[in-house]
Amino acid sequence: MKSVRNKLQKHVAPSLIDIGNCNLHKVHNAFGRGLDAFGLDVEEVVRNIYYYFKGAVRAEALRECQDTLGISCHVFLRHVSNRWLTLQDSLCRVEEQFEALRTYFFKGNSSRQRPDTQSLHNKLVSAFSEKQLLAKVLFLKNCAQLFSGFQLLFQKQEPLLHILHVELIVLVQRVLSRFLRHEAFADKTAEQLKRLDVMDASLWKSRPEVGTDTEKSMLEWDSSEKKRFYLGARAFYLACAKDLLQKLPLDNRVLQSASLLNWQSTNVESEVRALKYLVSQLPQVIKHEEVSSAIDEWHMLKCDSNSDLLALGGERIDVRWGKIFELKSPGGQPKYPLLSRLVKCLLCLPHGNADCERGFSENKRFYENRYSLCIASINGLRQTKTYLRRYDGDATKVPLSTELLQSVRRSRARYTERTASAQQSESRKRLGDQDTGADVDEKRLRKNLEEKVTSSRALLKRAEDIISSGLRSKSLEQVEAGQTLLAEGNSALSQTLSQLEELSKKVSKRT
Repeated sequence: MKSVRNKLQKHVAPSLIDIGNCNLHKVHNAFGRGLDAFGLDVEEVVRNIYYYFKGAVRAEALRECQDTLGISCHVFLRHVSNRWLTLQDSLCRVEEQFEALRTYFFKGNSSRQRPDTQSLHNKLVSAFSEKQLLAKVLFLKNCAQLFSGFQLLFQKQEPLLHILHVELIVLVQRVLSRFLRHEAFADKTAEQLKRLDVMDASLWKSRPEVGTDTEKSMLEWDSSEKKRFYLGARAFYLACAKDLLQKLPLDNRVLQSASLLNWQSTNVESEVRALKYLVSQLPQVIKHEEVSSAIDEWHMLKCDSNSDLLALGGERIDVRWGKIFELKSPGGQPKYPLLSRLVKCLLCLPHGNADCERGFSENKRFYENRYSLCIASINGLRQTKTYLRRYDGDATKVPLSTELLQSVRRSRARYTERTASAQQSESRKRLGDQDTGADVDEKRLRKNLEEKVTSSRALLKRAEDIISSGLRSKSLEQVEAGQTLLAEGNSALSQTLSQLEELSKKVSKRT
């Protein structure tokens, strides 16, 4: 991605602003790195349980165990291996059904099963016979909760760039707090956290945090078993922390500076420095000669009693700033025109790829059983659906303006015009394809004729050589053979040249 961004900045738009890549994927992948270090066997168990109990007979046998133990008869959730955080819900279900599962596999329900099903059964029997399985399930469930909150927050559709940097810091600190002493990270800035050496054993806690429920499941273990488990838990946290510190844009100044939109800081001078940096990164929004005026507007806003609107919670950040931008000066002009341009631009910046991928999912739903939809139809449906969100999806709440009614009346004419244009384009393309095919045939024919001309001339040269040789040796037979070849060569050459001439005339008439 860095190489793509560098090429775009060099060849397309030098003023592209750098906000990093999708942090949702980075956080997601960090959890996957932790699983690689400790917990892959549990992930396999979760997948095997889901596929094993897809069979109706086995599910019914498990239901008998659930009824006997008084456990709710819930189905198992599918965990997708390339979406590691789906593991959390699957683990919660396995934890809920753990006693029923253990009872089922200890009873040995494995009669008359297919080889692949029997293989799954044997693996699950072996897994549930291990003492560490429940503790690992509980530990990984607790760890997944560290990451899932961040993922759910930044999958929202509202602008969240203003809190992204703060939430990244909080996430990293929460992971570090699980295995590092508090003083090792508590007072560190974002840049200092990036340089933190988590492999330094002097910073580690004597035992990493694994969760009270996990510790309760380990009460009957001996000291060596507990030690191995804690070492595995620390390896999980180390892998996650190293990946987060390496990949997350904790030192990205744009994200740091964008936090001023949240209206939480009380240090006006630091806010002004952040504002200057943002303006310098967006010269296409605020010109250089307007920077001082933008800073003046910021100071005016800090002194404005209406700025309390930004501190109110419960509303989206764009709604709060929208109320500020509606304020007018005594002369009736917008009170903060430059800040309005800057803030609107910043709030349009994405905080992840969730919106983009959500668009792919919506397109897929539109395509279901409607595969002949064209791009224009899909765009129209998407735009209509997006517009209806202003009215909670209720079409009866949409005001019937004159422009809307006129658009409805013209919709059929626009559709006819669009389809006619598409048909014309298709016709031109078809004719172009036909012309292209004719050109290819003509080139092939010309090449064949030119090869025949070359062969005929070679035949004439051979005939002349035979005649010359016959004259020197006074052989009448050679002279007659040479004359025969000469006649055939002249005839073939004359015929081929005539065909070439006709082909050239045909091409010239068409062009």
